[in-house]
Amino acid sequence: MHRCTSSSLRFLFACWFVVLSRLCEANCEAGQCTSVASNGELSLLQRAGSSGQAAELTKVIVPKSSLITIGRPMSLVLKDVPGLLAASSCVDANEIPVNDLKTGLALGAQFLMHSQTPEGNFRYEYNWKTKQDSHDDNSVRQGGTLWGLVLAHADSPDSTLYLPSIRKALNFFALHSVTLADGRRLIQYPGQPNKLGTVALVALAHIDLLRQPEKLADTTEKAALEDNLDGYLKTLLQNEFNTSEGQPDFRKSYQNNGQPKGKGSPYYDGECLLALIKAAKYLGRTDLWDRIERMADGGWKVNVEPGLTDVEKHGPKKATKEMKGYYQWSSMSWYELLEADNERFARFAPRLLHYADWMVGVQESSKGNGNTGYAFEGLIPAYLVAVSQNDDIRANRIACALRKSIHRLNGMQVGHPKARGITQDAPVEDTRARGGAQNAGDSPLLRIDTTQHQMHAVLMMKLLLEEKQLI
Repeated sequence: MHRCTSSSLRFLFACWFVVLSRLCEANCEAGQCTSVASNGELSLLQRAGSSGQAAELTKVIVPKSSLITIGRPMSLVLKDVPGLLAASSCVDANEIPVNDLKTGLALGAQFLMHSQTPEGNFRYEYNWKTKQDSHDDNSVRQGGTLWGLVLAHADSPDSTLYLPSIRKALNFFALHSVTLADGRRLIQYPGQPNKLGTVALVALAHIDLLRQPEKLADTTEKAALEDNLDGYLKTLLQNEFNTSEGQPDFRKSYQNNGQPKGKGSPYYDGECLLALIKAAKYLGRTDLWDRIERMADGGWKVNVEPGLTDVEKHGPKKATKEMKGYYQWSSMSWYELLEADNERFARFAPRLLHYADWMVGVQESSKGNGNTGYAFEGLIPAYLVAVSQNDDIRANRIACALRKSIHRLNGMQVGHPKARGITQDAPVEDTRARGGAQNAGDSPLLRIDTTQHQMHAVLMMKLLLEEKQLI
């Protein structure tokens, strides 16, 4: 049911939408229901048969942005999720035992900790067949690994389990950070170009640690984290610029003196946006909201809208690299926006769901066996928003994708009881391998970033089944 929450003309449009959607309910069995398109236009969702094929959106002529509905509060939605997931109508989709998710999360965290070097950063990749580490490195994925451990720490009742590794990694990044006269804090990772995404992910690690100050040693540790975070956030904000089309974006790099440089990166755009939103929402940085709103709209227009428009006109092969790079980061960000202020940021609900249509289609049509844990970091928030919007068709479609893929992810994790394929042959007594997530079902390569993304998706699914807020 879609609620009428506005007044005057918007009220009339919204109420007309309720009437129309109820009329269309009679057509649902024939495969048609109403939906709201990415730009706020009312659309008719025409399902391509009953075999779970990708949906096709056919527009009904309605003024843009006039029919954005306010979804149910997430606190109410979470109570419905376990039952809705179990009741979703899917082909070849088994139930998801919570214990499988807990096992996967713990194993993944073990792999990350066993990948840590004496200096505090992490060995990037391990081949369980040859028992050799790769010499490759990537500072952004190093920051993401730290953040992954912080998220495991946030979920763990044992505050001492992951903190030693986290502190060791924080010390590594502190050693390779410099603070400028204006307070900006730059990360200069050895042997790597300066990347803004690294700063964003290390900032996220600080934010999610500071959300649970009771787990820290004392006020001195808390104050040091707050001081470092403030400098990292200043660096993110200083790298904002306007594109030639006048849209806000982030320059992806900076010189050692702090001068921003380079064009935007869809990955870094999303990572920066999520860090700023979490700082505003959880640590009281209310001064950031207006800039965040502008950046979120700009990210949609720069990284998503052009690609989705091309996909709708010319098919999925027209998907852009910006769409893939921005996907999970923007979905997590927009979910946080909707949870923070459902009315102010209501326009991001149809955007998030429209974006999810594309990603679910990618998952449904994929014939590869690669690890797509990253995709489910975005689809899980999209599922909650679909339930919040009472969009039953989308919710069921996403639920089926989640139920099928979580089992596939478990199957690619070394040491997991549900491991399958060549993963079953991996030596679980090899502590460097145990808990690592394979890049693909037929690959013995275990990367820290692949494992971190899978861990986060597994953690999100666990929290859904436990009726808890996402972290």
